[in-house]
Amino acid sequence: MSATTHTLHNDPLYRSALQHLQVGEWEAGLNELNQLVEKYPLEAELRTLRQEMQIRARVDDYESDERSREKRRKGARSFLTLVAVLLVL
Repeated sequence: MSATTHTLHNDPLYRSALQHLQVGEWEAGLNELNQLVEKYPLEAELRTLRQEMQIRARVDDYESDERSREKRRKGARSFLTLVAVLLVL
């Protein structure tokens, strides 16, 4: 472990970024990782963590969009079912 890596792991901003990663607070974690990349530009670990966090954020966004679309589909089906029932009556 290089002296820079040892310093990085002791940096409170690094610990905070890891906590954000663990609880899924992507935006806050990415902001802190970006600050760390400026502070420790040679640390490949930071770039790897940043990529992982960006991927997880995209997956969460996609899943959230999918849930919204599914709710709209269910709502439309319920509405059409109600209209069909009313037409039969």
